[in-house]
Amino acid sequence: MYFVSLQLIFIHLKLEQDIMKKKSRIASYRINELNNKVRTKREFAIEDASEFLSKANHLREPHRHDHYGIFVIQKGNGTKTIDINEIPIKANRIFFLSPGQIHSWNNKGQISGFVILFNKDFFSISNSGRELQEFPFFSVYDTHPYIDLDKKNEPLLLQILKSIKAEVQKSDRHSHPIIHSYLNILLFLMLRFYEKQKPKSISMKNLPAAKIREFEKAVNKHFLTKRFVSDYAHMLHVTPNYLNALCAKIKNKPAGSIIRERILLEAKRLLAHSDNSVSEIAYQLKFVDNSYFGRFFKKYSRVTPAQYRKKSIA
Repeated sequence: MYFVSLQLIFIHLKLEQDIMKKKSRIASYRINELNNKVRTKREFAIEDASEFLSKANHLREPHRHDHYGIFVIQKGNGTKTIDINEIPIKANRIFFLSPGQIHSWNNKGQISGFVILFNKDFFSISNSGRELQEFPFFSVYDTHPYIDLDKKNEPLLLQILKSIKAEVQKSDRHSHPIIHSYLNILLFLMLRFYEKQKPKSISMKNLPAAKIREFEKAVNKHFLTKRFVSDYAHMLHVTPNYLNALCAKIKNKPAGSIIRERILLEAKRLLAHSDNSVSEIAYQLKFVDNSYFGRFFKKYSRVTPAQYRKKSIA
C-alpha cells in the first residue's frame, strides 16, 4: 500500500513536470519582447502594423500577451486567430486583444495600419476606479472581438492615432498625460463604434450590468478553483438566486453557464494550441480525472476532446 502511494505521488509529480514543460511552448510576451522595434513608454507602444509584423515572424505561432492590444487594419488580407475564432483580415477592421488570450497572425502579404499596446497599470494611472473590462470589446466572453470601421469615421481615428504616435516620439515631460488623454479618447471612440455595430452590448452605466461584468471578471480569474455559483455569489455579496436571475435577464443564460463556458474556452484553447495530452489538459484544468473531463467536454461541446483537437488542426 505504501509502495503504491509512492508510485501515485511519483506519477503526479512527473505529470506536473511534463505539463510545465509543455505549457512553455505557448509563448507569452510582454510589450518590449514582441520585437526589437517596439518603443515602450511605461508599458505603452504604438507602431505601424507593417513594420511591427515584418520584425515579428514568431507572432505567426500561437502565443499570449500580458497586455491589451488594438490592431487597426487599413489594408491587408489573410486571417487572425483569436482563441478558437479564425477571423478574416480586411481593410478597416479593428481587432481587440486582452491579456491571456491565445492568438496568431496568418496574413498574406503586407498589412498596413496601427498596433497599439498597453497594460493595465498604464491605463489605471489616469483612470482611478475604472476597469478595462468595462469596455465590452476587451471581454474574453466576446466571440467577435473586432469591429469594422465605417469609412466616414476613418479620418478622425487616423488623426488620433497619428497624434499618439507623434507624442510618443516627442517624449517630453508633458507626453505622459497627453498620451493618457488620447488613449481615453481612443477607447471611448471605439466603444461608440462597437455599440453601434453591437447594440445588445452591455451599457457601462447600467448597475446590474456592472455586477455582471464583476461576475465575469471574477470567473475569468478563479474558474480553475471555483466552479459553483455560490462561490461567486459570496464574492459579489449577493445570493446565488439573485446572481442567476441577473444573468438570465442580461445574458439570457444562468450563471452556471458562464462558469462552464469559461472552463470550456480554456480547454479549447489548450486543445487547439498546445501539445499537451488530453489527460494533461484535464489535470491542468483541475478535473478529478480524464474521464470526467471527457464527459464534461462532450456534454457541452457535443464532441470529445480528441475530436475537437482533430477538427481544430485539420
